[in-house]
Amino acid sequence: MLAAALTFPFLQAKRDDLGCDALCFGTMQSTRSGLTLIGAFLMGRLSDRYGRHSALATGLVSSLLSYILHYRCNSITGMWIALIPSSLLNQNFTVLKALFAEYNEESGGTESERASALGRLGMAVGVGFMVGPMIGAQLLASYNNAVICAFGLTLISCVFLVPPLVPIPVQKSLFSRPATTTIDNTSSLGGVMKLLSLPAARSKGAQLLMCIKLLMALAFAIFMTVWTVSVRQRFNFGPKDHAYFMGWVGLWYALSQGVLARMCIRRAGEDPTVVLLICVAWLGLGRVVAMSTLSITVVYIAMALVIVALGIVNTAISSACSHLADGSQVGGLFGLLETIESAGGLIGPTVGGATT
Repeated sequence: MLAAALTFPFLQAKRDDLGCDALCFGTMQSTRSGLTLIGAFLMGRLSDRYGRHSALATGLVSSLLSYILHYRCNSITGMWIALIPSSLLNQNFTVLKALFAEYNEESGGTESERASALGRLGMAVGVGFMVGPMIGAQLLASYNNAVICAFGLTLISCVFLVPPLVPIPVQKSLFSRPATTTIDNTSSLGGVMKLLSLPAARSKGAQLLMCIKLLMALAFAIFMTVWTVSVRQRFNFGPKDHAYFMGWVGLWYALSQGVLARMCIRRAGEDPTVVLLICVAWLGLGRVVAMSTLSITVVYIAMALVIVALGIVNTAISSACSHLADGSQVGGLFGLLETIESAGGLIGPTVGGATT
């Protein structure tokens, strides 16, 4: 996350230099969501079949390829091509959630320990999101410099996939389980269909999580469609303002995932419904406050609370998801939730644009 975040302060300037207007940017965002929609489920299921480490390595290599293409691109077409490898194949956050769930299961961890492990993973993402834009804006002079640094950090990340550094959990193979369908596994089509089949997604709990994810994604995408325009009009936000704001968001997301989510889930015990309802209510109300105020201080406070609520809800969803599938399906189920979230990212901007 830190590697990608280094480039955030320079992305809009790069798009402007290449003549990428609002329509171009919106289409690019929708395309990225569409690629993630396909890739999240695909990489999740492939990680179930071939192992988490293989999927993580594929994601890192795809990011390296994207950075090379970004560095060499001098046209809008080049930017389009560069977003394809990482958007489609780098679904490492999804794969890591499945890996952490397996570690917790092997160690006999409790529910709060599972939430804590997944929360720390989210905290690491939040820290990268917080620190990256600030480092990029303060220390790196150009987009190409940021891309070079991002490439180097991603290359270093590959070292941590060496098995002695990252232990491989005992994982049941997707094809070693008893057959639950009449698909002919001797044919290549049968193998593909078995890979894509996800019985865990048919449970009522999984369907509820999918509905929640879709609605949250739609709300976020609709909000973000008008958010950047709104803060520019109200507060004349520039690149450094966005970098500082993203750092603020990353700070609170890290705290919510690594500390507050674990505390709330532990205190809620077996039924965190009340806590989650409060968080969901503030997700809606906090955004209204942030959009309507003329005080930048109120914006920062409101969005901090929104991010805390979001972190708690996401941690609870990830923890619940890991209970609904075993090691042969959990990667696919996490990937399916990301796919549904990406579907919201495809639809939301259109809805948001139509309402403004």
